[in-house]
Amino acid sequence: MNDLKFYDKRTPICDGAVILYLPRNLQKPRWTARFKIKGQRGYVVRSMKTHNFEEAKVKAQKLYQEMTWRVSTGLPIDKPTWNEAFDRFMQYPHAKTLSDDRKTLLNLWQRLYWSKFFGPLRIEALDDKRMFKYHAFRKQYWHQQLEEHGSIPATARLNPKAHTLEAERRSLNQILLWCYKIGYINKYRPLFRASGIRETLRTEPNETFTSQEWRKLRGHLQAWIKETKRAPDVEYAHVQLYCFIYIQANTGMRTSELLSIRWEDVSEYKLRNGMEVLKIKLKKGKTGGRDIICNPGTEKWFRQLLELHTKTNDGNKPGLDWHCWRPYVWKYTKLDKDGADPEHSRRYYNGYSNMFRMLLKRWGLWESGDRWGSTRTLTSIRQFYIYQKILNRVPPIAVAQQCGNSVEQIQKYYLNVRKELFGVQVVDYMDDQAFTGLIDQNHKEKEFPQFDHVHDIDEKGENGWLWLRKVEPEETNE
Repeated sequence: MNDLKFYDKRTPICDGAVILYLPRNLQKPRWTARFKIKGQRGYVVRSMKTHNFEEAKVKAQKLYQEMTWRVSTGLPIDKPTWNEAFDRFMQYPHAKTLSDDRKTLLNLWQRLYWSKFFGPLRIEALDDKRMFKYHAFRKQYWHQQLEEHGSIPATARLNPKAHTLEAERRSLNQILLWCYKIGYINKYRPLFRASGIRETLRTEPNETFTSQEWRKLRGHLQAWIKETKRAPDVEYAHVQLYCFIYIQANTGMRTSELLSIRWEDVSEYKLRNGMEVLKIKLKKGKTGGRDIICNPGTEKWFRQLLELHTKTNDGNKPGLDWHCWRPYVWKYTKLDKDGADPEHSRRYYNGYSNMFRMLLKRWGLWESGDRWGSTRTLTSIRQFYIYQKILNRVPPIAVAQQCGNSVEQIQKYYLNVRKELFGVQVVDYMDDQAFTGLIDQNHKEKEFPQFDHVHDIDEKGENGWLWLRKVEPEETNE
């Protein structure tokens, strides 16, 4: 063989399938092994990274057995890089069980952070030491982007929150566990939380509104929606956002969950005390499906959506399978084979988020003013709902069931309401009649005179909920 001239101390082992040798022309050569694996084309060459022959021999034998097993089971002979492992993880059949929001989040983290930091590394290189470096990278990432480009996306946070870093760590552990089960790594050990995060997890606040700020927001919203001389499509979008904010404030639903509901999911519901409210049957959410009981008076905003869709549909009521949030020219929207808009949630999430942020900046409510430099988003409305329920002495288990959280999460992040933010309100809130159900029940003015479709809450008739499915009364803790 012509290549033998490059070998010193050539030693065959494993019945000649492995050849140990020392490379020539090196001052301090280390033992190297050349493998011939059955079913694998060509040779595989690996350095044993040792000057001791006996150690190199043991390593070569173990590596030969591992390579032979990987080829026989259909796995790649080389352990994949992080980017390769992530792509296979997202394409594996089990990924179908992940929610669309979860897939979007993982792909976002991969595109922005993971591919840049872990991308070329072998999957087995991810350890605690690497994780500590990753947290330092994350904390400086948007600062560097700001210095290089002069601006960053409006939704980006210069200083990532502790629970965001913790969520990324848990997702990395989920992918590493899958790599262990599939055979990409020989041992799985969860990545530990970086130092300095454990201490801030319980004390870090959620961005929300105080009672005074909510009153200010509500007053601005009512004045904003009455503005005239707007194009029909702009008016349509403003009315939908207006209703979206109030429905989210009266249900505590996540933004993505509220965007996914259809008219068939909304129905009447009679409580044990005889009060009739609306119930939303969420088929799929971040934590699975659940039934959501709306605050009394929420039908006011759904009724406005119903009449808005009827007006733009040539006077015909929307179908039960219609999304509650529709584009203005819905007939020209590209739909899939089931008649649904595949980009529905993402398109409306971006549009509503940008419009809401613009309004908050105009009214001086975008920045929360805390020491973290936090800014408010549509999720802040959900946080406001949860905080107000807790201040109104609603049991944590009821809040958790309503909002799709665990009791532990409610106790961890919401029961510890910061005194400097809510301490003054705890006493005053109980006597604040304007916050009964988060809607001013004494407000009689028609807020949409151009459409003329604000009805009394108790009205029953053609414009009521006769087209919705009736739900039999059942036991409830409300």
